[in-house]
Amino acid sequence: MTILLTKYNKIIIEAFEKLSAQFHEDIQVKWLDMSKYGHSFDLLPISHWNNVLNSLLPFDCIMIGDVFWPTGQAFCEWGKTHNKTVCFLQHGQWIYIENKKKLNYYPDITMVYGTNVADMINQWPYGKESNVIVTGSPRYDNLEIVNGDYVYFSPPVIQEIVHGRPNGYIQKHYLMAIQSVIGLDSVCKLVIQPHYREANINMLKNMFPKAMFVDPAENAIKLISSSYKVVCCRNSTVVIDSIACKKHVLLMDFLHTDRSFYPREYFNNFATENDNATDLLNNISNTKIIVDYEKHASNHILLGNSSERIMSVLSNVV
Repeated sequence: MTILLTKYNKIIIEAFEKLSAQFHEDIQVKWLDMSKYGHSFDLLPISHWNNVLNSLLPFDCIMIGDVFWPTGQAFCEWGKTHNKTVCFLQHGQWIYIENKKKLNYYPDITMVYGTNVADMINQWPYGKESNVIVTGSPRYDNLEIVNGDYVYFSPPVIQEIVHGRPNGYIQKHYLMAIQSVIGLDSVCKLVIQPHYREANINMLKNMFPKAMFVDPAENAIKLISSSYKVVCCRNSTVVIDSIACKKHVLLMDFLHTDRSFYPREYFNNFATENDNATDLLNNISNTKIIVDYEKHASNHILLGNSSERIMSVLSNVV
C-alpha cells in the first residue's frame, strides 16, 4: 500500500510525521509539500492539481488536512474520478461550520478527534456522504509529560495573516481580553507562543515584557506537556492539546469579550471558566483531579495510539 501524505499546515505536518514514523513495513509513503505552491495553495483549482497528483502516481490513498477550501475540494474530486481513497484528518477545532455541513465533493473517510465532533458531523448531509471515524490524532501519540514550572499562554489572534499577508481586521474582543491580563508575566513564569498566523507579535511583546516568547513554528505539544498550567481561549486547538497533555486550562473568554463558538462549560472540568481577569489570576494555582480521565477526554480527543487506529482504518478500505 502506498499513501500520499500532504504537508498542509503546521498541525497536519506534525500529525503526519508522527503517523508515518509508525507505519508498518508494508506501507510506503510519498509526500506532497503544499507550501511550494505559494501562500494561496489552498485556493488552487482542480486544473492545477490534476497534473500534480497524476505525476505522483502510483499511490492508493491520499491523506489531506482540509476538504473545504478549493484545493481540498479538488483533491476529493480527483480521488473520485481516479478511484483513489481520500482520507481527511481533522487538524484543529471545528469552530466555523457553515461551510462544512454540505460539500460538492466529500472525502471517503473523515477522521476526527473525538465523539463530540463525530456526533455533530453525523447530523449534517456531510455525515451521510463520508465515513466519519473517531481516531484521535497522531500528534498526541507517545507524549512525554512532565510537571513544569511555567504557565503556557497561547493568546487569541489579534490580526490574522491570510494567504501570506495581514487581513487588516483587528479582532477587538480578543485584543480586549489580552489587555485584561497584562501583568500576568509579573505573577508567574510565563511562556508565550503566538499563533503561527498572528500578525501583531510585536504588540504582544510590548504587553508582556517579562514573558519568554517562543517561535510560533515550534512544536506546541512539547511546550504544553512541560508546563503546569495553560491559558488560552475556548476556540483554540490549544485546549485539545492541553487535554491530551493532561494540563489544566484557564480560559480567557471573559464575560465582556466572550464570542466563542462553544458555550461556557463546554470543556467541563478540563478547563476553568473565568468571568474576568481577576478570576483567572486567582485560579493560577488551583488544581483539579478528573476521575476516568481518558474516558471523559474522548468527547474532545480520543487518547491512546491514534496511529494504530488510522493504520487499521486504512488496511480495511484501501
